[in-house]
Amino acid sequence: MKKLFVLLYVLMNTLFVSAQSIRGFWLNMPDNQMPHFNKNLRQEFLDFKDMKLKASVDNLFHGESHMDSLTSDYLLLQVDTSTTVEMKVLPYQSDSILCMVTTYSGPAQDSKVEFYDYSWNRIPLEKPFGGYDLQEIPMSLFSKPDTMSQSTYSELTKKIEPLMCYAKLSPSDFTISFSLSLPMMKQEDKKGLEAIILQRKFKWTGKMFN
Repeated sequence: MKKLFVLLYVLMNTLFVSAQSIRGFWLNMPDNQMPHFNKNLRQEFLDFKDMKLKASVDNLFHGESHMDSLTSDYLLLQVDTSTTVEMKVLPYQSDSILCMVTTYSGPAQDSKVEFYDYSWNRIPLEKPFGGYDLQEIPMSLFSKPDTMSQSTYSELTKKIEPLMCYAKLSPSDFTISFSLSLPMMKQEDKKGLEAIILQRKFKWTGKMFN
């Protein structure tokens, strides 16, 4: 009976660590999810971090990748010169899910936000950002000041093409923030846009960001 209790205790703790730790998600990732790395390379990142060394590896596309941050529930990875990945473990129902933000810079930043369970099955959350889908977020990042005419506001918004936004996860809490990507434009145009552009932040409720 004592051996059975010990076995159950170890099993429960193993499952808890796997569900709660970013390391479990990272090592459990299918190779085709991020083809720059296989499991050996993903382990190598963790080994470097554990040894408090610079966590850089040569990826499978013959480039260099860097793991800049690693905590118990957050990971920040520079995959290549134009791609970053953030991962955050979020409490969800009786378990945990992973929020993964992939941001491409080319040169304007554009982010993809996805949710996965521990087996890396995608979770299709409906309108998970304050009642918005990701595609609807960019239009919510504008606000017309009361002192600005509608014509001026319309002219400013037309200067942003294409309309894209990028996301950032917080390493320290369960929030995500969205900012508008500004295309190549004159400095005076960017200054004018500052008056109408917002940054939005949403906090995880256990089911969605709100």
